[in-house]
Amino acid sequence: MINAMNFGLICGRLTKDPVYFENADGSFNVILNLASKRNFKSGKDHEYQSDFIEFRGFIPKGTANKGVYGYLGTGDKVLIQYTMRSVVSEKKKEKTYYQSCFIEGVQILEGRTVRENRRAEKNA
Repeated sequence: MINAMNFGLICGRLTKDPVYFENADGSFNVILNLASKRNFKSGKDHEYQSDFIEFRGFIPKGTANKGVYGYLGTGDKVLIQYTMRSVVSEKKKEKTYYQSCFIEGVQILEGRTVRENRRAEKNA
């Protein structure tokens, strides 16, 4: 169940292919980097600016083709549902706390042919 007070939706394009990290139990962690355009113009040229945000997700062991993440690539337009979580990292017995955007769901907002055509143009 998602806490409505700690939930967000963001729409944008992936800045690079998903990055996977395999866990000891055969599951995976995944990182997505998203560019999302702000809804206002700023700067001397009055252009839209973008934010670049990192999201982390989890893929359970045995998930075929890494789930929805296996279909994603650079430039794909997606909608990400996320929650904010506190993460603790410990190095040399010193704990560091930071906030991370944790993926609750991903929706691909373009059809397969659009994505395949973009990849073909990129590789040509």
